Amino acid sequence: MTTSPKPEGLRERRRKEVRRRILKAARSLLSERDVESVRADEIAERAGVSRATFFNYYPSKSDLLTDLGRTIVIELEDLSSTALESYEDLSGALGWVLAQGFTRIKRDENISRQLIDHLTRATASQDARAELMGRSHAAYRAIFERARENGEIDEAQDLDLMAELLASVVNGLLANWFNDSSYPLQARLAETVTFFVRAARKDA
Repeated sequence: MTTSPKPEGLRERRRKEVRRRILKAARSLLSERDVESVRADEIAERAGVSRATFFNYYPSKSDLLTDLGRTIVIELEDLSSTALESYEDLSGALGWVLAQGFTRIKRDENISRQLIDHLTRATASQDARAELMGRSHAAYRAIFERARENGEIDEAQDLDLMAELLASVVNGLLANWFNDSSYPLQARLAETVTFFVRAARKDA
């Protein structure tokens, strides 16, 4: 006999709503300015919460940036799930996920740069980086698993390794783009898809 999950309590719903407002306010301010110039009291004011409430949720600016960075990984997970729902082949699924990711990064370029910088440097805690990296690996691995089920990837291929390599390559490309605004990120992501599809083929 299965039991239905308990309904979410008022306090928990309130906490999630306050957190959502803080993150929304932070994204708005960080899309306009650099993180160093954005003060906690500004974020709190725009979110409609007290300074004390802000620090109750985020003791440091690093904690806030890490939580914002977590939304990037959530988007990747959502993209991976959507790609699997309409999966046709590895090239199409992987190409769509990376292309959509690029579009979203460009849409909020200023904040994307700051979050990528934070997550790829020591400013984010090691545990947080490990968690987010693990979730990224899982999102990519799910696509490779479907490709294997579809007969596109040899059974001998190590899917964990492939997912880790893809995440590392994408992170490296993002770091290059972070350091050079003229870096051809979109083209490099497309080339990455071609490379991994060729490497994964049974006859490769």
